Order: sequence, then C-alpha cells, then structure tokens
Amino acid sequence: MKKSNILGFALILAGILAMASFAGLALENSGKVIILLKAGDGQSISPDSSLAPLYHNIGVLQFYSGNEENAIDLFKAAIALDPGYEKAYKSLALAEYHSGNLINAIAYQERLIELSPTSSEAQWDLAVMLVENFRNAENNGMLTPEHIGLLSQARQLYLAVYAADSRNSQAMLNAEVISGVLHDYGQDSY
Repeated sequence: MKKSNILGFALILAGILAMASFAGLALENSGKVIILLKAGDGQSISPDSSLAPLYHNIGVLQFYSGNEENAIDLFKAAIALDPGYEKAYKSLALAEYHSGNLINAIAYQERLIELSPTSSEAQWDLAVMLVENFRNAENNGMLTPEHIGLLSQARQLYLAVYAADSRNSQAMLNAEVISGVLHDYGQDSY
C-alpha cells in the first residue's frame, strides 16, 4: 500500500473516531463497546437516526479488526437508531454468520429481505445461510422437517434470483441441486 493511501486511510479513521467521540461512543480498554448518546457538552440527547451510518461504519472497522462482538453491538446500535437501515442489517447478518451464530444471521437476513424484498443479493445470501443450516443439521444427524422446509425456501430464493437475472445460471443450478436433495428426502419440489 502506498504511503499516500495509508495516510488517507489514517485521516478517514481519525475523522470517524472524532465523530464517534462527539456522538459519545467509547471503547473501553477491555474492548467492550459502550454506547452513550451525549451532546458535546455531556448532556444526554435523544437518539438521532442520522448517527446510524456512523455506528455502522465503526462497526465495519471493528469487524475487520477482528472485534466481532463489538461490531455486532455497533450494528445493533445503528438499527436501534434507524430500524430501516438496510446496511446495518446486512452487516449484522454477516457478522453473526461469521461468528457462527447462523440462526441469528438468518433472522437478520430475513429482516433485510422484509426491508428490501426485491434484493437479489439479500435473497442469495439468505439462501446460502439456509443451505448451510440444512447441511449442519444433516451432518449432525439432527435433521427435522423444519430444516427440509428451510431448504425448500432456499430453493425458492435461488429461483427468485434467477427470475430477476436469467444470466445468473448459478442460481438455477443451485435450485436444481436442492430439488434433487429434496427429492431424496421424499419432497416434491416442483
């Protein structure tokens, strides 16, 4: 990385941290995130939805620094400030998924799809999570009819992605593979 790029990144990070300080976001030495909403003079203020992107961006920095728990807290704070902030749901689902909290990741991804029902990317990501949930249950001998239903839902999501973009042949291939698995479990997926 060039020195100018490093300097630019450092200046951006310094700006984000300065804004975070003003907003009252503090990171203790233990690394645990404490979220306090204060004005610059220390007076409490009402939550401001315009701060949601700030919390989200700091969460992204925390995530890529390996502080997943802090990132999750920050993404949740962004959502608390702006319940319709799609980026925060996407990031929260990803952080939960990366942390091994697949059920939480699925729930946040489903909420993202409620907010943006035509997002092929959100549908694809949810389908991937549902397939992994199925595979985990199958590999651990804990498969239930609910898992098969979720796999069927993944198939429908892949078909929706393909319907939105017929050039995405991988989506159709994934749906067909899932159809075969469902057939093996006695489910008619057509």
